[in-house]
Amino acid sequence: MIRILFFLLAVCFLVFASLSAEAGNLSFSDGQGAWQSTRCFPPKAQEDMPKDPETAANDLNARMGAQSQYKAALENYMNCVKKEAESDAAAAGQVIIRAAQDIIQKSHAELMKMSASGAEQ
Repeated sequence: MIRILFFLLAVCFLVFASLSAEAGNLSFSDGQGAWQSTRCFPPKAQEDMPKDPETAANDLNARMGAQSQYKAALENYMNCVKKEAESDAAAAGQVIIRAAQDIIQKSHAELMKMSASGAEQ
């Protein structure tokens, strides 16, 4: 069972490695998996609002505008990551299903071959 699990994980890893640029990076280390987006890039963080009560109103307005733009960019980034992750998860699910079906078919064929040759006891 462990052998099959490792086989399926290896197949998933190979498929993710060979998918187009739409796929994120999938890695395994010490039994832990990690995924990272390859097509979504986080926006540059903005500076905190100044706490000095003497800051000019124009400066505050400009910073507030930048903060609003950053929030919108961050929402776009989160949506991009979500879509990419969902796409990769669906692709990985299909890979696992196909690999499992292949293993089952090969094992079934071996059983049928054994039954036909009279080797079953």
